[in-house]
Amino acid sequence: MIRRALPLLAASALACACAEPCLCRRSDPEHSAQGRQYRWINPLLDCDTNMEFVEIRSFKRRIQQYLTEAETAGKVTHVSVYYRDLNNGPWFGIAERVEFEPASLTKLPLLIGVLKQAESNPGLLSETTAFDRSLQIPQEQSFSSKSVLQPDTPYTLEQLAIAMISRSDNYAAIMLMRIFGAKGIEEVYGDLGVPIPADGIPVVMQVKQYAGLFRVLFNASYLSRAMSEKALGWLVQSDFKDGLAAGVPADVPVAHKYGERSFEDAAVKQLHDCGIVYYPGHPYLLCVMTRGNDFSALKGLLQGVSSLVYREVDSQIRAK
Repeated sequence: MIRRALPLLAASALACACAEPCLCRRSDPEHSAQGRQYRWINPLLDCDTNMEFVEIRSFKRRIQQYLTEAETAGKVTHVSVYYRDLNNGPWFGIAERVEFEPASLTKLPLLIGVLKQAESNPGLLSETTAFDRSLQIPQEQSFSSKSVLQPDTPYTLEQLAIAMISRSDNYAAIMLMRIFGAKGIEEVYGDLGVPIPADGIPVVMQVKQYAGLFRVLFNASYLSRAMSEKALGWLVQSDFKDGLAAGVPADVPVAHKYGERSFEDAAVKQLHDCGIVYYPGHPYLLCVMTRGNDFSALKGLLQGVSSLVYREVDSQIRAK
């Protein structure tokens, strides 16, 4: 069994990425870091308070009005939204302190943990392990593709990681969790300020907490540039197209992870989608968490918020 400890992150590594007043200038509009070899990341260089950015005050009011109308119509009981302009930092949150169960969203910090260990062991992702169909997995998900993993078939850890992220495959996630052990994952959660999972105790998260994971990937401030680029490239491949991706043009990449949660003894359901929308030359981070009684209505809300945000960004950028 492969099991390794993760190094603790120096506090300074996330300083600029996480400090709210800091408006950070990045390398160039092509999201490149070294000779334009990177497509999905844009590491921090320095901070500048004079950069042009999306005006968010009226923007936030429009989103708030849309959510109020949805709640009044009974389409949703709770919804939280977090938006951030990734070119220089302006952001807003709506009900950002409401707690939700992240469900499959927790696969992203697991991925970060796997890639963190691969930084110090270049051959790690090529190592193989056999798939055991007897694994006990959580309840099936409504929106994820059926697992394509075959019993007693060797898979590389990279193949498992891709399946876990792009298809939200629960079998792949549990196999990776078994390989790397709870200790390593706890360290990643602690490093990034994410609640640590515990047996029998549901994990709850706030929308802004989770959005921070995408910020450290985009900024390459926790993983190396190469590993951050790899992670976001896999997130772009997500086959969940009914949330944020449905609200933007088909040719605009979205690096995102979704999560769903339902309860056997209650009608309450939760559906979330968080990620980076790569609007040309002006990427932004959007995270939406919802709670209600009908997945179709929650899915429609994710799409509606994403569409409204994209249109607002597009309108402002074109006007400038």
